[in-house]
Amino acid sequence: NMEKDNKGRSEIMDKIIRKMIVKRKEKGLTHENMGIELGISAAAYYKIESGATNLSLERFIDISKILEIKMEEVFDIQTQNVYNQEFRDHSISQQIIENMYTDNKEMTERYISTLEGEIKRLKELLGHEQTK
Repeated sequence: NMEKDNKGRSEIMDKIIRKMIVKRKEKGLTHENMGIELGISAAAYYKIESGATNLSLERFIDISKILEIKMEEVFDIQTQNVYNQEFRDHSISQQIIENMYTDNKEMTERYISTLEGEIKRLKELLGHEQTK
C-alpha cells in the first residue's frame, strides 16, 4: 500500500517537475538564472529538476512564483468544479433557509390561529357578561 502511495506521489512530482521545466524553457531561463533567483547554485537547481533533490513545498512555491505557474495548472484543479461545488453548497444553504422560513411561517400561523381562538372565546365571555 505504501508502495502504491509512493508511486502516486512520484507521478505527481514528475508532473510538477515537467511543468517547471516547460515553464522555465518558455521563459528562456537557464538553471543558472533559476539558481540566482532562488539563492542556490545552478547545480542545486538542476538536481531539483532531475529529481536528485526532493522538492519541498516551500521551494516549489518559490519556483512557481518565478515561473508564474498557477496551482490549477499543476494539480488539474477545475475551476468549474470549484464553482459548481460552491453553487451546490449555496443551493443547500438556500434550501435550509427556505425550510426554516416555512417552519417558522407554519408556527406563526398556528400561533395566530390560537390567539384568534382565544380572542373569540374572550369576546364570547364578554358578550355573556354584557347580557347579564
